[in-house]
Amino acid sequence: AYGVEKFVNAYGQCTHVPLVFSNPVAWPQGQTTEALASTVDLAPTLASLLGVAGDFAGRFVGQDLSDVLDDPSAPGQDYVHFTYDDINDQTNPSVIRTIRSKDWVYSVYLQSVTSAGSGWSDADWEMYDLTADPGENRNIAGLGLAQQTVLDDALQTLMTAAGTAPAWYPA
Repeated sequence: AYGVEKFVNAYGQCTHVPLVFSNPVAWPQGQTTEALASTVDLAPTLASLLGVAGDFAGRFVGQDLSDVLDDPSAPGQDYVHFTYDDINDQTNPSVIRTIRSKDWVYSVYLQSVTSAGSGWSDADWEMYDLTADPGENRNIAGLGLAQQTVLDDALQTLMTAAGTAPAWYPA
């Protein structure tokens, strides 16, 4: 008999969910965009569309997508940030932190057992060039590519800005 293993990962097949806005008055013609969005972008976008964004200034983590809704060719944001924390036994949480751009995805899979003493080498990294490998089949993390440093720096910046770095994660 074969078992089915269920676990969370940061692959596009699991994290990419189409987002649909509908307002036949504001947008009478259907349109699509490749702009990046995250669920944390919904609240600031809705507040802006309702004209109450000023009431919530500084309280949202996400980005207002109104410009993209009005003009699908607008650039949108450079990255989206995916986080996952599974603390099933209170001692060894499974933690994922990911940054995704139009062309790249970079993920760090951590557990609380990850330590400075190991040089954080007991974490798992994944990096995919979505242009060359849209199916995310060939992990190119750890091959010495300069892009990994760029993405790691961007991930660190996003985790700091959003407050998503685990308390025990290295600065």
